Order: sequence, then structure tokens, then C-alpha cells
Amino acid sequence: CNAPGVAIGICHAGGEPEYPSAGTIAFDSKRRFDADSICRVYSMTKNVTRIATLLLVEDGKLTLDQPVTDYLPEFRNLRVLIDAAKGLDSRPAEKVMTIRHLITNSSGLANWTPGSDSGDELHKLYRERGITPGNFGTGLRRPEYGPQATSMEDMVRRVAELPLAHEPGTVLHYSIGFDVMALVIERVTGSPYGNFLHERLWGPLRMGSTGFQVARKDAGRLTTNYD
Repeated sequence: CNAPGVAIGICHAGGEPEYPSAGTIAFDSKRRFDADSICRVYSMTKNVTRIATLLLVEDGKLTLDQPVTDYLPEFRNLRVLIDAAKGLDSRPAEKVMTIRHLITNSSGLANWTPGSDSGDELHKLYRERGITPGNFGTGLRRPEYGPQATSMEDMVRRVAELPLAHEPGTVLHYSIGFDVMALVIERVTGSPYGNFLHERLWGPLRMGSTGFQVARKDAGRLTTNYD
């Protein structure tokens, strides 16, 4: 088996959920993998950010087609690559980036994650400039990776200095738009993003083990990550 353990949730209409499981939380652990094991959810946090955004839409605090610059004036002078295959030459952006674009991977922003498009000059520049949200530990000391941004404000300032990969709203492109949206939420609410999620989403749903860090008292439940 390629994984040390697994658990799933099953709920029949109106019934109590069941959590069948098997294995352990790590290959070298005897602790069973069960419904209380803590796992990393990675890109599923994008849907958390979408829900957080829609909560604020319901509150009347923002609208989906509102310009991002209403909250991030750093983006007032965005530029767009002329031809990504030929280099980093750019021109002024013609379209307005909106909140909807940030949460639908259509903002025109680029990405840093190593992958099929990791060779593009703009993606390399993201890594060199430290625009690598979620990159921790040994990942900070890899070749071609510069010092990571120290905060979301710092990240947005750095991003605003670089051209967009595409005109906003024109291309579906995996990007850091969700990370940028987290700063929008902070500026709209005046609250740290994690606090807002605890107050409005995880708390009401009784998701007491969910967050961006694992409490020391819960460390024994954290599953080992393999690559």
C-alpha cells in the first residue's frame, strides 16, 4: 500500500455518520488512523476561501464584481505580459480585476508551484522574489527560491510589481489569487484571516481541529506527510 492509513466518512439520510478506517497515521507509527486524525487539506483550502468570501457577500460587505483595488490599492497599476513565451515584456492591463476573478482562478495572477508551467519566466520570477505562499521549512532553501514574503501585505506588494500572466477574466489559470483574497478578507473585516474563519466557519461547524497550525496538544494526531 502507498499510504499508511485512511479514514472515510459515510452518512445515510438522517443517520449518524460512520467513519470506517484502516492503518496507522505513519508507516513507523502504531497509532491508528481514525476520524480524529489530522490531515493536511492543501488546495481544498481554496473552497474555504470561496465560502469565506460568500459569507461576506451575504453580509453585504463586498460584491463579487467589485474591483479588487477597492481593498488592494497596490494593484492600481497592473501590467500584463505581452507574450509569456518570449519574455517579461508587458503592457498596461486593460480589464479590471474583480473579487470573482480571485476566487475562480481567472485573475490573471501567476503561480509558483513546481509543475507543468514551472519553467515560465514569470513563474521563475515568483520563486526568486519569494512569492511562494505555503512554502516552508527546507522549501525555503531550495535553489532559485528567494526569501519568502514575510506577510500577506508583503506578498501583495511584491506581486503588484510583477506583470500578470493574463488579462483578468480572460483565462482560467492556476494562481495565487486565493492567497490574495485572504488579504482582501482581512482588510474588509479588520480581523486576521484565521480568526475570521474560526468565528464564522469552523466554530459554528464545530470543526475544533481545523486551522492553519496544529496545536501542540494535538500534535500526536497529525498524520505524517509523504512525497
